[in-house]
Formats: sequence, C-alpha cells, structure tokens
Amino acid sequence: MELPGHGAIRYIEEILQDPSTKSVRTFGFLSHVSGNTFTAEFRDRRLQVDASLLGEQLVIKDGSLYMMIGEVETSEDRPTLRVRVARNVDGMDLNLFDAALSVRRKFEAELKA
Repeated sequence: MELPGHGAIRYIEEILQDPSTKSVRTFGFLSHVSGNTFTAEFRDRRLQVDASLLGEQLVIKDGSLYMMIGEVETSEDRPTLRVRVARNVDGMDLNLFDAALSVRRKFEAELKA
C-alpha cells in the first residue's frame, strides 16, 4: 500500500499556476458551495475543495481559515483539492507564516545547490 504524500506547502495561487504538484498543504478561507464542495480563497485566488473524504468528521465554519492537506486533481483544466486533513487555523499570524515559509524555501534551495 502506497502512503499519501506529505503535502508540499503551496499557496492557492501556486496551485492554480502549476497543478502538477499532486500532494499539497495549503490554506484558505472556506465558503460552502454545496454538499462536500467548498471554495478556498486566499489573496483573491480561489480553489475548489472536495471534502468528501472527511465525511461528517469535520464541521466547516463558513469564512474561517483552514489549513488543508490533500491531493490536487485536475478536470476540465480546473484544479480541485481533494482534502484528507483539514484544521481550523483562525488566528494564525499570516505575516509570520509568510516570513517562515520564505526562510524555509530559501533553506531548501540552498540544500539543493
């Protein structure tokens, strides 16, 4: 049995530009569309989210910020994130997250060089 990927950290904008990274970790403010379908929004970018794998385990609060791990599936040239883990992160310091991610990416680039 193959285990799912760890979820490369990507902003919604990066997923939309290059949906080839299959296992991702991203975040966005969720809005309910219908059933298990949501829209994640961050910095004026929107990504469709399929939460069907979560079943009834998670009650999504509309407009709240969620960190999600899942797989990107593309159909009709439109990526959808099929979420397998979701966590409410309301109150997360987004500026600090941006700074930390920038440092991490710089470090990872130096390791590859």
